[in-house]
Amino acid sequence: MDNWRWSISTGPSPTITRPALTETLTIESIIGTLYVNFPRIEEVRFLVDGRPRETLNGHADLLRTYPVVNTETKPAQEAH
Repeated sequence: MDNWRWSISTGPSPTITRPALTETLTIESIIGTLYVNFPRIEEVRFLVDGRPRETLNGHADLLRTYPVVNTETKPAQEAH
């Protein structure tokens, strides 16, 4: 099984009215991209600036490991 760690850089971001939805879409977009481009990866753990962090911006749980699945047919949040 291949594991993947993804580091997200912090920085200025636009104001978003639905941060929880935005975080979910961000996570699922990355997972979907990994699924399509790196089929051997089975799960991913996200890091922020190279370090573990509880949430992306207060909503998405970054302490868990996410299964790499086809997010077009099954949301990553439900797959684990």
